[in-house]
Amino acid sequence: MNKKSFVLILSILFFPLSWICAQEATVTPDDEIVFSVSPVTAYKNGMLGEYVYVKDVNNQEQKLSELDWEIKNLFLIGADFSVGFKKFIIDLNVLFGIKNQNGKMQDSDWLNFITAYDFIDPLVKTNYSISSLELKNNINADLTLFYKSYEDEQFCFLPYFAINIDYIDFSAYGAEGWYGDIKEVNPPVSWDSPLAKHYTNEQLGGINYTRQTYSTLIGIKNKFNINKFHFDIDLALSPFFYLSSLDVHLDPTGGPPTYWDDEIFGFLSLFRFKFFLQYDFTKSSCLYLGVEYSVMSQATGTTFKSYDQKKWYRQTRVYPKADGSYSNFTLGYRFSF
Repeated sequence: MNKKSFVLILSILFFPLSWICAQEATVTPDDEIVFSVSPVTAYKNGMLGEYVYVKDVNNQEQKLSELDWEIKNLFLIGADFSVGFKKFIIDLNVLFGIKNQNGKMQDSDWLNFITAYDFIDPLVKTNYSISSLELKNNINADLTLFYKSYEDEQFCFLPYFAINIDYIDFSAYGAEGWYGDIKEVNPPVSWDSPLAKHYTNEQLGGINYTRQTYSTLIGIKNKFNINKFHFDIDLALSPFFYLSSLDVHLDPTGGPPTYWDDEIFGFLSLFRFKFFLQYDFTKSSCLYLGVEYSVMSQATGTTFKSYDQKKWYRQTRVYPKADGSYSNFTLGYRFSF
């Protein structure tokens, strides 16, 4: 999916919020609409895992490759918009990452086999490389429908349904690696063996990686009110998510790159926790601090290979997996109308 398609999806998510705002003229005097907007900044750290697995000659699952993409000291800016009407609240949160070069990408391979994935020792890591990493873009959008099932002066209980879209774009460069599956050594050896071969940046190509994740979330938010202070505890589980990633291996000699497209579906394998502390300056303005932790366990899918992005070939012997986790610290100032 390109950036234009991603912006189109964000526009579609924003439409329900815009439509509710437009209905204000038709609301009866006994009803009340509360609209709020918050400029938001966030600080994010995490790790995304990209894996390749294979079934060996004994039909046992073995890991061939693991790429760990680091999200380090990423600053994001954005806004939060919400509309409350009777017992319902619709909230849209959008954050945009600021490009940085703080992280690393680590690439590991387990290629200790003879032929046809007949492994000598599947636990021996034969290849290892580490690259500098540029995080070029990160866009996260969250559309949530809350329902106030219970509310009094001290407490509010809100079950909710949410749709989350996350887009992230990396570029790994400046690699240095050690390879034990080389022609000069038979059988292959560990990457840290004296027999392994050292490769420099000029001999190793870079890797570009983009990932888009579309998640559904079912959760509960508990709000506790103590005078001007408010505490929110938010727990959510994803019944289903779809992940699409594109891995582009660049040729160090300038030849055509190799494209790997992974299509992955996950069920009940993404969990999210949030905690917010809010202080009211007035009835219509407040400052809030938030902490978020999200973890996605390994999910399996299908991989496709291409040399020109026109013809794609489904891989039948190997298959991809993906996981990830991140933490967010959020600061926002909310204005209500």
